[in-house]
Amino acid sequence: MRPALPDLETLAATIDAVLAPAPDATLVLHARCAPVARLGLALEPWPGLRAWIAAEALDAVLLHRHWSLTLDGWPAEIGVLASHDAFDRRYGFGRTPELADALALTVGDAHDSLGDRDGHPLGSVGTVRDGGAMDAATLRAALMRTFGGVEAELAPPHAMAPTTRVAMARAMTPALVERAAALGAGAYVTGQLRAPAREAAMRTGLHVLAVGHRRAEEWALGVLARAIGAAWPGLDVRTAR
Repeated sequence: MRPALPDLETLAATIDAVLAPAPDATLVLHARCAPVARLGLALEPWPGLRAWIAAEALDAVLLHRHWSLTLDGWPAEIGVLASHDAFDRRYGFGRTPELADALALTVGDAHDSLGDRDGHPLGSVGTVRDGGAMDAATLRAALMRTFGGVEAELAPPHAMAPTTRVAMARAMTPALVERAAALGAGAYVTGQLRAPAREAAMRTGLHVLAVGHRRAEEWALGVLARAIGAAWPGLDVRTAR
């Protein structure tokens, strides 16, 4: 028996379940009546989007930033979904189990939180698993494996000593950096290195590694694709790069 396939509304509900507890529901921008057998995920529309959809024989596409999409002349049979805020909150390094796993970290309870915005975590401090410690080279290598690169790095005056605690955050402000240092972090992993927090990082001795905003989003897109595929084993999920 062939695995069941979702319709577009069921697929949207699956995505909402994966992204919970973010409150922003997945948008259905263009309906599709038939089941979805092939789904494409992309960060945003680009000039070759329709050609990519045709080449991959997709039935529907999910966009992260959909605002520039025009549906004039859009193929009637191709469904379109969109998710922005919920996607960012779930995968934006605030409290992301998949990132902690990739870095061999365990994230603790609320005491390890860097704070929140509108009820959603801004960051957390993880502990190296199995009682181990991590130096800058090991952390950098883990980020390279996970994201394919590190966009920017801010090292303290002295080389980062092996640390048992690493902060992961979807923002970088002086307050977040200082909170991470107070919680015993020796390093701070984020998407973009923000200039206003440089002085706090240097003063507290945190080693900051920023993977790059787009790299972080592309990684998150892949994580979401795997989660959708796990929920619907018969669904063929593709990501655009």
